[in-house]
Amino acid sequence: MKVLRFAPEVPISGHQLNNNTSITALTEFSSLVGIAYNNSSTDDLFFLRSTDKQATDWLGPLTIDANGGEWMSLAQDASQFNLAYYRDGDLFFKASQNDGTTFNISGNPDVTADDAGNYCSCALIVGRPAVAYHNATDGALYYVRASNSSGSGAWDPPILVDDTGNTGQYTSLVFGATGPLIAYYRQDNGNLLIASAANSTGSSWNSPVIVDNSTDDVGRYASLLRNVTFPTIACFNATDNQVLYIQSDDVLGNSWGAPQVVNANGINSLQLVRINGYPTIFFTTTTFQTMFVRAVDFDATQWG
Repeated sequence: MKVLRFAPEVPISGHQLNNNTSITALTEFSSLVGIAYNNSSTDDLFFLRSTDKQATDWLGPLTIDANGGEWMSLAQDASQFNLAYYRDGDLFFKASQNDGTTFNISGNPDVTADDAGNYCSCALIVGRPAVAYHNATDGALYYVRASNSSGSGAWDPPILVDDTGNTGQYTSLVFGATGPLIAYYRQDNGNLLIASAANSTGSSWNSPVIVDNSTDDVGRYASLLRNVTFPTIACFNATDNQVLYIQSDDVLGNSWGAPQVVNANGINSLQLVRINGYPTIFFTTTTFQTMFVRAVDFDATQWG
């Protein structure tokens, strides 16, 4: 078992963000940081980004949706910045091909009449945007992938991943060693789970695996990252009021090490990302401060 050391939290000064905040690296070439967030006073959906790779100064905000948005999730490739979010029972997708200056590409990931799209997570899967999300109508976890590389227009039909209990909250989607992986929370029993796709595009899925077998309520704000080879998850333990970091023992997430306690304070959101190659945990506190801690090496063998 690896013991990880975390550095003191660093606030992003000048920006008050609410509990549905998404943070990611803007592009692999510029190494800038982008943030999508909901303004808690106006309810508008905004985007802002850093002007340097150290994220010491910020440009923005840019209004994405004046009608609001929740459960924002950002993903990027070399040419495009992708944003999925939930509003009024629907899942929305928008994209920018100019480093977040404008978001002029729109897609339709889920056109059903269901209340679908909350707890969404966006990722690039084999050259196309894809989203994992919760369907509140049937209480299940779904996965949907765009029909083209930009994510514009109609998407492929949604695929059911898990419908056991009331599940699929706090989803986190990444491309693993062999295909898509989804970490998520099952609300009716407080379990953290992971599902692995049976192929590279996610057109079929294996049975989910429980990540933490304790009796604690673990898995809210789950955030999944493929760290070099093995999946890792940061999440919240609601029983003990702790931020946890957990690393898998294999590429598909079938076996997991013991959770490591990172922070013992209450949070409103959490995200595990890679900034300039380093695994980094961003989170917002209950006083709406945005903090981050970063590993000192790419393998996250030490933090500080």
